Formats: sequence, structure tokens, C-alpha cells
Amino acid sequence: MIINITIGGSIFALPGALAVSMGAMAPLAFVFGGALFAPIVACFAAAASRVTATGGPCSFVEAAFGSLAGLAIECLLWISSVAGSGSMSATLVAHISRGIKAGVTVLTAIALAKLVPLVALATAGFAYIDFAAVVPVATPTWTSLGTPLVLMVFAYSGLETALTPS
Repeated sequence: MIINITIGGSIFALPGALAVSMGAMAPLAFVFGGALFAPIVACFAAAASRVTATGGPCSFVEAAFGSLAGLAIECLLWISSVAGSGSMSATLVAHISRGIKAGVTVLTAIALAKLVPLVALATAGFAYIDFAAVVPVATPTWTSLGTPLVLMVFAYSGLETALTPS
């Protein structure tokens, strides 16, 4: 499900919005966003190596700050998951009616159907990149980076969804 959320919501939806905000520099926003998320991913990995209870970020926060903070994170994670995964949940419910096993098979096929063209496109397109054309028109200001940074946070968020069942 994490692949479907990240690719469906982020990779297919965001490039156009980033192009409007950043022009030719839009592809670099994904690289910059990934670099900004690397410490967050490292923190999740460190916490996961120390907390043996299931629940992902909820368990991590509860172990560090107590049950009230853990409950707050559980509520925020629930709100985030519902808000960000509404369409995926509707698809999952439709597949559950035909059986969980069939639904998992379909979701796996959907994830592969999204990944295969993206890998092929990225591989084929790399040869056509004109790196000389990727130059900033103007030095970005902190104000002009606001919208692209929010979009990148959305693009890379969702890693906590994969850790919750662990």
C-alpha cells in the first residue's frame, strides 16, 4: 500500500504543480526533498532498532515520552492516514468484498503497474537530459520555496504508514 500511496499521490500528481512553481528546476526539488527526508528516515530506522513493540511511530513516541504523547501521535497518524489515503481505502474496500487475498493480489499488481513504467521512463529518459538547460532563472528566495517544499513533504511522507504494522 505504501508504494501505491507514494507513487499515486506524489509522483503522478506533483510534477505539474512543481513545474508551475519552479520551472526547469522542478526535478531538483525531488532530490532536495529526498535529502531533507534522509535524516527523518534515519531517525525512524534508529527508533525501530530500539523499540520492539508493534505500532511504528506510535510505539516509538510512547516509549520515549509516555502514553499520552503516544496517544496523541496515534490520533495524528490516524487523521493523516485517513486524509491522505482516502481513495486507496475505497479501492481496498472494493477488493475486500471479493476477498482479502484477491485484494492483495490486485494491489500488488497495481503497484507493479505503477513501478514498471516509472523505472522504464526514468531509465530511457536519462539519456535525453540536457543538463545545460537545468539552470536557475533566478536565485530562489525562501518565500518562493514554500510551496515546493510543502509539496515535497507530501511526496515523501507516508513512510510511517509502512512502519505502523511492524
